[in-house]
Amino acid sequence: MTDAHFANFIAGIRKGEKLNAPVSVGNVAVTMLQLSNIAWFVHRDLNLDPSDAKIKDDSEAMKYWNREYEKGWEPRI
Repeated sequence: MTDAHFANFIAGIRKGEKLNAPVSVGNVAVTMLQLSNIAWFVHRDLNLDPSDAKIKDDSEAMKYWNREYEKGWEPRI
């Protein structure tokens, strides 16, 4: 991610500016990056469920799927 992409993303949130890349494209890119990091941590290929891209039959790898947040810093939707 470059500074220009980040600035565009923030401007999209704050000012409603058109995004240079759709959120759906960014989601796929980030998910692939995170899955590759998990595969590297566990030193093996991952088997994914095509319906939701979650890791199948690998409890050790799934430990990296979520994260714990400090109290008060949890994301809220």
